[in-house]
Amino acid sequence: MLKVCHLNSPEGIETLCSDMEVDHTDVRILMLAWKMRAEKQGYFTLISIDAFSVHSLNLPGPVLSPWMLICALWLTVFHLFMEEWRHGLKSMRSDTVNKLKKALPDLEKEVKRPPNFVDFYNYAFRYCLTEEKQKSIDIESICQLLDLVLGSHFQAQVDYFIEYLKIQRDYKVINMDQWMGFYRFCNEISFPDFSNYNPELAWPLILDNFVEWMRAKRT
Repeated sequence: MLKVCHLNSPEGIETLCSDMEVDHTDVRILMLAWKMRAEKQGYFTLISIDAFSVHSLNLPGPVLSPWMLICALWLTVFHLFMEEWRHGLKSMRSDTVNKLKKALPDLEKEVKRPPNFVDFYNYAFRYCLTEEKQKSIDIESICQLLDLVLGSHFQAQVDYFIEYLKIQRDYKVINMDQWMGFYRFCNEISFPDFSNYNPELAWPLILDNFVEWMRAKRT
């Protein structure tokens, strides 16, 4: 049977990957995190203690000792963690490691459906925001994430964009708008001639720069 300990720490995730004979850097693990609605990298859990207060728990604050409050918070965290765990497994009809492994091909098909993939692509960025109030991701990590998430769909565009990101000096990080803009770019813009690219439209500036770089590279 699958156990909670599989998913409540980065080490547990690695153990689960080993049991399923899937590398922990495999995109299917990110797909599994998406399916489980995981919000913290390396953990399949929905919430942090900071998200709770005495009032949100509807508990009588004045009578709670610090120890009682800590216990109440952790019980709530554990309950929501279990709900996430149950939801994901139920939707995949998997209650053993072997069943979960066999469910991965169907999960891949589910993610690749256009509406789901947009959500997955968006999720992949948010999943990598590991710090509180973090809004952007460093270039090195973005390059790895692009190749992992989008490389199999738009390999040429991703390869050239990664090459550009590594040599340009204007941007040290990428934000969500730029991340989603590149996905729209891949879907809408003729490549590699960029014949329908209009810089006057609402494209992130980094994509204007990328197109200029590509055109100069091709001349």
